[in-house]
Amino acid sequence: MSSKREKDSVTGRSYIGVHYECCQVYSRVYLKQEQKKQISHCPKCGNAFHIKFSENGTDSPFWLAG
Repeated sequence: MSSKREKDSVTGRSYIGVHYECCQVYSRVYLKQEQKKQISHCPKCGNAFHIKFSENGTDSPFWLAG
C-alpha cells in the first residue's frame, strides 16, 4: 500500500474500504503493517477474500471483493 492510506480518526490504524459484491455490503479492513497478505471476510456471509500487498502500493483506499 502507498503512503496515502486512510487512517481511522480514533485509533490511527490504516485501513482500506472493501465493497463485498457477494452481499452488497461495505466494510473496513484494518491493515497489519508487517504482513504482505491478509484474509478478509464478508461481514454478512463470511466468504473469505485474500488481499496481497505489493511494494509499489496504490493510492486507492477502496476495493471490490467479488
